[in-house]
Order: sequence, then structure tokens, then C-alpha cells
Amino acid sequence: MLAIDYARAILRWHRGGCKVRSEQQIASLLRVCERCEEYQEKSHRCGKCGCCVNGMSGAGAFASKLAMATEQCPIGKW
Repeated sequence: MLAIDYARAILRWHRGGCKVRSEQQIASLLRVCERCEEYQEKSHRCGKCGCCVNGMSGAGAFASKLAMATEQCPIGKW
């Protein structure tokens, strides 16, 4: 299921023009995630959707839901 969700996220991102959030936006979202009860600190993943939530941007957008401007929090926190 995680692989399918990731593939869908990449497709949305690609269709949306591969737009990446700024470093400041990513840092702000990461702070929200780190305070969330679903955040898994050791793996830097969301316990709700399983996505990687880290501070990477640019070429690292493939590795971070926070960097993909088309993605959002599964429980509506951002």
C-alpha cells in the first residue's frame, strides 16, 4: 500500500509541474510534523500515511513529502 501511495504522490507532483516548496516552508512543515503524535522520530516517517517527512528539498523532493508542493498532511495539520 505504501508503494502505491508513493507512486500516486509522485504522479500528482509530476502532473503539478514538479513544484518544490522553499526551504523555509519545508522547515515550517517539519516542525509541525515533529510535534505531531503520528510522527515517528527514528524513521522520520508519518505514522498515519507512512511517508518520509524530512527537511530535504530540490533533488531530494522524491525523498520527502514535505518538499512536494502538491502533497498535504493526511490528517489536515498542514
